[in-house]
Amino acid sequence: MRANSENDLVMFDAEEGTQLTLHADNLWWETASAGGEGDPPCLRRPGRKSDVEVGFLWVAGPDGGARSVPLWVKCL
Repeated sequence: MRANSENDLVMFDAEEGTQLTLHADNLWWETASAGGEGDPPCLRRPGRKSDVEVGFLWVAGPDGGARSVPLWVKCL
């Protein structure tokens, strides 16, 4: 779900409990009939939940912690 119309922040809650906040303006995305880079079409309307798949990696930090880095979104 896109948080608001002021910025490109998107909130993602996975079925297994993973929660991510990501910037949607620089992601690779695809739908059943198209693909591109930038703002995914299914995440453009603020406050509207969309079914998506998100590909991401956990990246280790210098302090031993890790953060998620989103790589792509598939609009379902």
